[in-house]
Amino acid sequence: MIVLRADNPLHPDHFLRREPPVGLPLWMEGMLERADARAVAVVGTRKPSLYGIELARNIATAAARHGITVVSGLARGIDTEAHRAALNAGGRTIAVLGTGLDNLYPEENIALAADIAKCGALLSQFEPGTRPLPRNFPLRNRTIALLADATIIVEAGERSGSLVTGRHALEAGRTVHVAGGEVDAKGFRGSYEFLKKHQGDPRVELLSSLDDLFGALPSPDAPSAAPAPIPDDLSPAERAVVGFLRERGDDAAFDEIVEHTGLPAHDLPALLLPLVIRGVVAEMPGNRYTCH
Repeated sequence: MIVLRADNPLHPDHFLRREPPVGLPLWMEGMLERADARAVAVVGTRKPSLYGIELARNIATAAARHGITVVSGLARGIDTEAHRAALNAGGRTIAVLGTGLDNLYPEENIALAADIAKCGALLSQFEPGTRPLPRNFPLRNRTIALLADATIIVEAGERSGSLVTGRHALEAGRTVHVAGGEVDAKGFRGSYEFLKKHQGDPRVELLSSLDDLFGALPSPDAPSAAPAPIPDDLSPAERAVVGFLRERGDDAAFDEIVEHTGLPAHDLPALLLPLVIRGVVAEMPGNRYTCH
């Protein structure tokens, strides 16, 4: 478990460049990547219809195929379906929790959370030991909204927490896309009320084309065609890692880095992770690393 405080180079504020920033300590399991700067929140009811389940799966699958990270809240229903579909499609997903990382809720998603930590990250603004208190989840919903370029409300009843996520997204200047369902269906009453309330707001749209939505999201690759410069603020240990990889000119295995730098193996992951996030070092398949 890593604690990401606001001045930590791994904190989303520093590489997702969100405004307004999350700006608070976050506990993390898994790994954040620069690709996560292109993300969409997929949220909805805990008791979805079969149509809502299929829709959440289709949205998350399409996001994964477009290289877009799916952000959601690990709750039952739409959240669960979105996380799982993103993973099944080979994509990345981030789960923002309303509890401490050591107190996962709901319990039936413990195995899913472990899978998310392998292909994304679990994030919480609550200290370890925090229980699933009702007051935690509106705060969790705000963080979900701030980590995404856009929020998609898949299926929401009149009191769904996903409507809170949508409101926070608008307050932060993001767009909100609302999926339509049967007009008189109870599970979509909140969705249509949200559309009605924000009628005329260009940031709120009825979801129509996933390709148009995902194609319009900003790409983190666009402004960074040139390799990232080597920062001046590297520690001596970080400089040793970067120096070895630059001199090698090719990717190196984790054990090779340990052998050639003399750094303790148990310290190396904590050194490599900030370098990967900052774009100084690239992680390759097979636990290998190279320097840009």
